[in-house]
Amino acid sequence: MTTNAELRRAIKDMAESLAEGVVKLISSMSLKELAALTGTSPSAARSIVEARSSKARPKSGAKASARQSSKSERKPSRAAKPVTKERKLNRRKGAEIEKLRKGVLEALKGTDDWLSAKEIGAKIGRGVSSEDLSFPINYLRDRGLVSKQGDRSKAQYKITDAGRAHDGNFTIKPADSAAG
Repeated sequence: MTTNAELRRAIKDMAESLAEGVVKLISSMSLKELAALTGTSPSAARSIVEARSSKARPKSGAKASARQSSKSERKPSRAAKPVTKERKLNRRKGAEIEKLRKGVLEALKGTDDWLSAKEIGAKIGRGVSSEDLSFPINYLRDRGLVSKQGDRSKAQYKITDAGRAHDGNFTIKPADSAAG
C-alpha cells in the first residue's frame, strides 16, 4: 500500500517531468510556431522566449544574493488540500442515540470477539450503518464501557468489564449534571 508521502512524491516527479517536456517543446519551436500555438503575434512570442531565457540565467550581484537568501528562508508552500466528499451531518434525538448505545452494548455483550462498527451495526439491525454508530461508540469509549483496537476503517471494538456490568441506562441523573 502506498503512503501519502509516496503519492505526493510520485505526483511531484510527474509534474516536473511534464514541465521539462513542455519547456523542451517550446525551446525547439520557431517563433512563428510558438505564436501560432499561443495565439499571439511573433513579437509577443519573442517576449515570452526572452522572459523565459532571462529567468533561466543565474543572477549576480548584491541584490540577487539578497533575493536568493530571502527565498531560501521562506516557508515551503502548503500542498493543496485534497477534495473530499462533504459529510452530511445527521442530527438524532437523544432517545435514538440512547437506543444505539444500548444496541452497541447488547451486540458486544453477545460475543467475546472484537467487532468492527459494520459488524455491530449488522447485529443491531434496522439498517444501522457504521457512520450511525460513530457518536454512540465514542460515548461508550469515553466512559470506559467499550475498548478499541486499530484505527479508522480497521477499528474494532470489545466490551469491557464495566460495560458488561452496566445496566444500559444512559439518562443523566441530577448528581451527574454540572449544574448541581
